[in-house]
Amino acid sequence: MSIWPALTVGPSLLRSAAMPLIAMVAQNLRVLRLERKLSQPKPAGKAGLSTYYISRLDLDLERGKERPKLRTLGALVNALGVAAADLLSAGTIERTNPAGRA
Repeated sequence: MSIWPALTVGPSLLRSAAMPLIAMVAQNLRVLRLERKLSQPKPAGKAGLSTYYISRLDLDLERGKERPKLRTLGALVNALGVAAADLLSAGTIERTNPAGRA
């Protein structure tokens, strides 16, 4: 079974007007991790990544300096126990930040 099931997505799912896609993925990774009350080492270990790499993703993804491979994002999705679509959804951020403040 693939970790990246076929998705039918429209423009509203892929991009929020206020946030570039890569920054949305970064924020969603952080939100999903914090919702599960996980520190960086836990999902890093489950995904086979270093804690340093996870902390760098937290900072550099949002700044557009890091572009992880799909395999890496898939490993993180599996480690967090979420759907791949959650990384691309503006609703993930809005769930914890209804006013839209980052």
